[in-house]
Amino acid sequence: TMYSGSSTANAKVSVKSTKLATKVAFGDVTEVLAEGDQMDHYIPIEAYDADGVKLTADEIVDSQNLSRIKVMGTNVGLSTGASGAVEIMTSGEHKGQIHLDRVNGASGSVAYFTAYIATAGSNSYANKSVKVDKVRTPDSLKVDTEAATKGILHADDDFKILVMDQYGKEIKTSGTYVENGKNVTYSVY
Repeated sequence: TMYSGSSTANAKVSVKSTKLATKVAFGDVTEVLAEGDQMDHYIPIEAYDADGVKLTADEIVDSQNLSRIKVMGTNVGLSTGASGAVEIMTSGEHKGQIHLDRVNGASGSVAYFTAYIATAGSNSYANKSVKVDKVRTPDSLKVDTEAATKGILHADDDFKILVMDQYGKEIKTSGTYVENGKNVTYSVY
């Protein structure tokens, strides 16, 4: 209630507690992890409150839940951390997902991810394994920007061709890869 002179005004405010994560799980992993990858990968996680209601990405990364949910990985890491270090993204398109930017495991090995909550009254553990595939190699070319269908004599027309790997992702860098025991060096210009 607010008083101002002889006037008053009333308002009701509903106060709710923060949705606390009490259970964690992994979503469907669609990422291909390849030996030697040095690119951003995102692994989806899910969190649920005590009533079994799924938390949104914003709720997963709020100050209380972000400190409750711990994540780690093997055969993967972040360039800014130790081996096995991964983090939950707090903003952007992949908010609420596990972020890693390098794959340390060899082809045929497995990357293991663990997410857990270990607090008084709430213990939840989730594990996920993802196979580490063969090193990414140039596999095909894809036209990204088409050339114009008509042109004028001596005019320029730009078009763009992408180099794609065997998993359908664009290769943006140069590198040396081992294929069938031989070193292959390629460059994209």
